[in-house]
Amino acid sequence: MNELNSGLNLLFIRKDKSLIKVVSKLAKEIYLKHHSSYLDSIIVEKMYNTYQTPKAIEYAINNGEEYYIAKLFSKNIGYLAIKPEEKIKRVFLSKFYLNSKFRNLGIGRRLLNLIIEATKKLNCSKLELLVNKGNPTLKIYKKFGFEILKDICNNFGYGFIEDDYLMRLKI
Repeated sequence: MNELNSGLNLLFIRKDKSLIKVVSKLAKEIYLKHHSSYLDSIIVEKMYNTYQTPKAIEYAINNGEEYYIAKLFSKNIGYLAIKPEEKIKRVFLSKFYLNSKFRNLGIGRRLLNLIIEATKKLNCSKLELLVNKGNPTLKIYKKFGFEILKDICNNFGYGFIEDDYLMRLKI
Protein backbone atom coordinates (compact mmCIF):
# COMPACT_ATOMS: atom_id res chain seq x y z
CA MET A 1 0.00 0.00 0.00
CA ASN A 2 1.36 3.38 -1.00
CA GLU A 3 1.91 6.68 0.75
CA LEU A 4 -1.06 9.03 0.82
CA ASN A 5 -0.98 12.79 0.57
CA SER A 6 -0.80 14.94 3.71
CA GLY A 7 1.74 12.70 5.45
CA LEU A 8 -0.60 9.71 5.87
CA ASN A 9 0.91 6.34 5.02
CA LEU A 10 0.89 2.68 5.95
CA LEU A 11 3.93 0.82 7.21
CA PHE A 12 3.91 -2.88 6.31
CA ILE A 13 4.88 -4.95 9.36
CA ARG A 14 6.11 -8.21 7.82
CA LYS A 15 7.59 -10.32 10.64
CA ASP A 16 9.52 -7.58 12.45
CA LYS A 17 9.08 -8.40 16.15
CA SER A 18 9.70 -4.81 17.28
CA LEU A 19 6.96 -3.53 14.95
CA ILE A 20 4.64 -6.32 16.08
CA LYS A 21 5.09 -4.99 19.63
CA VAL A 22 4.22 -1.49 18.37
CA VAL A 23 0.96 -2.85 16.90
CA SER A 24 0.13 -4.63 20.15
CA LYS A 25 0.80 -1.43 22.09
CA LEU A 26 -1.47 0.51 19.71
CA ALA A 27 -4.11 -2.18 20.24
CA LYS A 28 -3.85 -1.74 23.99
CA GLU A 29 -4.43 2.01 23.57
CA ILE A 30 -7.12 1.90 20.87
CA TYR A 31 -8.80 -1.52 20.96
CA LEU A 32 -9.46 -1.64 24.70
CA LYS A 33 -10.86 1.90 24.85
CA HIS A 34 -13.03 1.55 21.74
CA HIS A 35 -14.63 -1.82 22.53
CA SER A 36 -15.10 -1.02 26.23
CA SER A 37 -17.49 1.73 25.15
CA TYR A 38 -20.11 -0.87 24.15
CA LEU A 39 -18.92 -4.24 25.57
CA ASP A 40 -18.08 -5.45 29.07
CA SER A 41 -14.46 -4.47 29.84
CA ILE A 42 -13.62 -7.96 31.16
CA ILE A 43 -14.68 -9.48 27.84
CA VAL A 44 -12.73 -6.82 25.92
CA GLU A 45 -9.61 -7.64 27.94
CA LYS A 46 -10.04 -11.35 27.11
CA MET A 47 -10.47 -10.46 23.43
CA TYR A 48 -7.32 -8.34 23.54
CA ASN A 49 -5.38 -11.20 25.14
CA THR A 50 -6.68 -13.61 22.49
CA TYR A 51 -6.24 -11.49 19.34
CA GLN A 52 -4.04 -8.46 20.00
CA THR A 53 -0.95 -9.61 21.89
CA PRO A 54 2.42 -9.82 20.09
CA LYS A 55 2.12 -13.63 20.07
CA ALA A 56 -1.40 -13.49 18.55
CA ILE A 57 -0.32 -10.95 15.93
CA GLU A 58 2.74 -13.00 15.00
CA TYR A 59 0.52 -16.10 14.66
CA ALA A 60 -1.87 -14.19 12.37
CA ILE A 61 1.00 -12.96 10.20
CA ASN A 62 2.36 -16.49 9.91
CA ASN A 63 -1.11 -17.53 8.71
CA GLY A 64 -1.40 -15.03 5.87
CA GLU A 65 -2.57 -11.80 7.45
CA GLU A 66 -0.82 -8.59 6.47
CA TYR A 67 -0.49 -6.02 9.25
CA TYR A 68 0.07 -2.29 8.74
CA ILE A 69 0.66 0.64 11.06
CA ALA A 70 -1.19 3.80 10.03
CA LYS A 71 1.13 6.79 10.40
CA LEU A 72 0.44 10.48 10.13
CA PHE A 73 3.84 11.98 9.46
CA SER A 74 5.91 10.18 12.13
CA LYS A 75 3.05 9.49 14.59
CA ASN A 76 1.48 6.03 14.87
CA ILE A 77 -2.27 6.67 14.75
CA GLY A 78 -3.75 3.24 14.11
CA TYR A 79 -3.34 -0.19 12.60
CA LEU A 80 -5.06 -2.57 10.26
CA ALA A 81 -4.77 -6.11 9.01
CA ILE A 82 -6.02 -7.74 5.84
CA LYS A 83 -6.03 -11.33 4.69
CA PRO A 84 -5.97 -11.67 0.91
CA GLU A 85 -7.76 -14.81 -0.30
CA GLU A 86 -7.11 -14.62 -4.02
CA LYS A 87 -8.60 -18.05 -4.83
CA ILE A 88 -12.04 -16.84 -3.76
CA LYS A 89 -11.42 -13.25 -4.98
CA ARG A 90 -11.78 -11.84 -1.46
CA VAL A 91 -9.82 -9.64 0.90
CA PHE A 92 -10.86 -9.99 4.53
CA LEU A 93 -10.35 -6.88 6.66
CA SER A 94 -9.69 -8.37 10.09
CA LYS A 95 -8.46 -5.26 11.93
CA PHE A 96 -9.13 -1.58 11.31
CA TYR A 97 -8.43 0.70 14.26
CA LEU A 98 -7.77 4.41 14.42
CA ASN A 99 -6.90 6.40 17.54
CA SER A 100 -9.98 8.36 18.61
CA LYS A 101 -8.07 11.66 18.35
CA PHE A 102 -7.80 11.09 14.59
CA ARG A 103 -11.40 10.08 13.88
CA ASN A 104 -13.87 12.30 12.04
CA LEU A 105 -11.06 13.90 10.03
CA GLY A 106 -11.44 11.82 6.86
CA ILE A 107 -8.41 9.67 7.72
CA GLY A 108 -10.44 6.47 8.17
CA ARG A 109 -12.10 7.05 4.79
CA ARG A 110 -8.71 7.54 3.14
CA LEU A 111 -7.35 4.38 4.77
CA LEU A 112 -10.41 2.41 3.68
CA ASN A 113 -9.93 3.70 0.14
CA LEU A 114 -6.34 2.40 0.28
CA ILE A 115 -7.65 -1.01 1.32
CA ILE A 116 -10.11 -0.95 -1.58
CA GLU A 117 -7.28 -0.10 -3.99
CA ALA A 118 -5.19 -2.98 -2.60
CA THR A 119 -8.21 -5.28 -3.08
CA LYS A 120 -8.44 -4.23 -6.73
CA LYS A 121 -4.70 -4.76 -7.29
CA LEU A 122 -5.10 -8.31 -5.99
CA ASN A 123 -7.87 -8.82 -8.59
CA CYS A 124 -10.36 -9.50 -5.81
CA SER A 125 -13.99 -8.51 -6.22
CA LYS A 126 -15.06 -8.30 -2.60
CA LEU A 127 -13.87 -6.81 0.67
CA GLU A 128 -15.38 -8.45 3.75
CA LEU A 129 -15.24 -7.84 7.49
CA LEU A 130 -16.88 -8.78 10.75
CA VAL A 131 -18.33 -6.06 12.96
CA ASN A 132 -20.01 -6.42 16.33
CA LYS A 133 -23.69 -5.50 16.20
CA GLY A 134 -23.19 -2.92 18.97
CA ASN A 135 -20.09 -1.34 17.42
CA PRO A 136 -20.78 2.29 16.46
CA THR A 137 -18.63 1.86 13.32
CA LEU A 138 -21.35 -0.40 11.88
CA LYS A 139 -23.17 2.68 10.54
CA ILE A 140 -19.92 3.96 8.98
CA TYR A 141 -19.44 0.71 7.09
CA LYS A 142 -23.04 0.85 5.87
CA LYS A 143 -22.53 4.46 4.75
CA PHE A 144 -19.45 3.35 2.83
CA GLY A 145 -21.53 0.77 0.93
CA PHE A 146 -20.91 -2.44 2.90
CA GLU A 147 -23.92 -4.75 3.03
CA ILE A 148 -24.79 -7.24 5.76
CA LEU A 149 -24.37 -10.78 4.44
CA LYS A 150 -24.87 -12.86 7.53
CA ASP A 151 -25.72 -12.67 11.21
CA ILE A 152 -23.05 -14.52 13.22
CA CYS A 153 -23.50 -15.57 16.84
CA ASN A 154 -21.05 -17.92 18.58
CA ASN A 155 -20.59 -18.62 22.26
CA PHE A 156 -16.89 -19.07 22.98
CA GLY A 157 -17.47 -19.56 26.72
CA TYR A 158 -16.28 -17.47 29.66
CA GLY A 159 -18.94 -14.89 28.76
CA PHE A 160 -17.33 -14.26 25.35
CA ILE A 161 -20.09 -14.24 22.75
CA GLU A 162 -19.42 -13.26 19.17
CA ASP A 163 -22.48 -11.28 18.07
CA ASP A 164 -21.39 -9.91 14.71
CA TYR A 165 -22.41 -9.18 11.18
CA LEU A 166 -20.40 -10.41 8.23
CA MET A 167 -20.36 -7.46 5.84
CA ARG A 168 -19.27 -7.17 2.21
CA LEU A 169 -18.34 -4.38 -0.13
CA LYS A 170 -18.46 -5.39 -3.78
CA ILE A 171 -15.46 -4.01 -5.63
